[in-house]
Amino acid sequence: MRGLVTGILGAVALMPSAPVQAQSTVGVWTVELGKKCAITQTWKGDNKNTIGIMISYLAKGQGLLLAFFDTDTAYKDKEEFKVLLEVDKRWKAKVDGFAADKNTAAVVLQASSDSVRALMDGNSLYMEVPDKPDNYSGTYSLDDTRKAIGALDSCRAQAD
Repeated sequence: MRGLVTGILGAVALMPSAPVQAQSTVGVWTVELGKKCAITQTWKGDNKNTIGIMISYLAKGQGLLLAFFDTDTAYKDKEEFKVLLEVDKRWKAKVDGFAADKNTAAVVLQASSDSVRALMDGNSLYMEVPDKPDNYSGTYSLDDTRKAIGALDSCRAQAD
């Protein structure tokens, strides 16, 4: 699974040097089109660090990959940890996460109707890695996520 996730992460523009096959914008999201379909957001943080989130489907829609990128973080190679996720205090999950690279934490969720609905209907996604010494956390906007996931679904259907 880690290799598949790393391959998907490398194929999207969340990583500053990754090539983009084609893209469109849906609100605050960039929809990456091609073999690997993903939606991403990136921005500059208070420390001029680059912060981002990526959402993509795995295994023909059976899993949902969420990746959280921050140039101010420093994960160790192959590091594993628990990740707390919360959407608008309506949906919570504590899931296994891992370092996809030194700046990226990744989690895989079952693409259940509850998790997808929470992301599509939510206003913000809170993510926390409580076992890290600096208690890494972030809040990500879910504006326009319903439309962006719709575009992600269309991209995935064309790729299948």
